[in-house]
Formats: sequence, C-alpha cells, structure tokens
Amino acid sequence: MIDVDATLLLLHDYRLRFPEDDALVGELIGKLRSNGTTFFNRANDRGHITCGAVLVDEQQRVLLIRHNTLDSWLTPGGHVESSDKSLEQAARRELAEETGIRNGLAAVLRTPVQIDRHTIPHNDRKGEGEHDHWDLRFLFKFTSGEVSLQFNEVSAYKWCALSTLPRALGRRVQAFLGP
Repeated sequence: MIDVDATLLLLHDYRLRFPEDDALVGELIGKLRSNGTTFFNRANDRGHITCGAVLVDEQQRVLLIRHNTLDSWLTPGGHVESSDKSLEQAARRELAEETGIRNGLAAVLRTPVQIDRHTIPHNDRKGEGEHDHWDLRFLFKFTSGEVSLQFNEVSAYKWCALSTLPRALGRRVQAFLGP
C-alpha cells in the first residue's frame, strides 16, 4: 500500500522542482489529505491518483501505446494497486503490464517529471462515471529489451520523437535528458 505521508513528501519535492505547477500540486495535496489512502483507489469515483511511465530510448525517442479504452496514443500507465509500495513502482508495474518491459530501465528523477490532471469520460462498459485522473508521470531511460504488448489493454506501440509529447512535458523530458 502506498504511504500518504511518503506521497506528500514526494509532492513537496516535486513542488520545489517545478514551482510553476504550484496551484495544481496544492489542489492534489488537498485531495490526498481529505481522501487519505482511498485517493489511490480506482473505486474512488470522484477521481484518484494514477501513475505513468515516460520511457525514452537511446535515440531519444519516446514510447507511445495505443490505449484500447480511450482509443488514443498515450504513454504507458494506469491505476495504483494495493500491492504497490511506491508510486514509481506503480509506474514500472504498469509499464511492464502494458508493454512487457521489465528490465533495461533507469529512473531519471526521484520525483515525477510531470503531474497531469485529466478527465476520464463516462464508460458504461466499465460501469464508471466521468472522473479525474491525477497522473504522476515518471521518466525512465530504456537501454535494452523487447516490447511485448498486453493486447487486452493496448493494441499497438510506436517510438516517436520527443516533439510528439505535449509541449510542456517534452521540454521537461529534454531538459533532464540533455542534448
């Protein structure tokens, strides 16, 4: 189970590194303090924390997957599970589940490279109403390995130029990877 106090410390460190996200992080901290550990649970129908992996290879390309439910190209990621010991580990687990990549990874930062809040649409098939995902995206370098997709969640993958990422995320990734 993810520790709320450890997450608050992680958010404090993120806020120091990325002061331009102060308002968003303040809102997330408020949600986490008022919901406690239930804010890590997908059953929290008002919204919850999710974790993503921004995976960059040696050619400075980013891995995108075609997400079946949302029918969109995204970085790998998903819900926190009760077995996860940290949010970074949740991002690694989601990456492994969706792409088969378990080895050849090096974390670039101890904190997420980005926190993004986005609305997930109503889904009758899953019995979910519209809700927010507070996605903590961790940056990893990929040195070797093969992609082996989990086709019940994703249908394709591609390696893309960093410029494919949304501008703010792409700039941050580039800044931490260097030229």
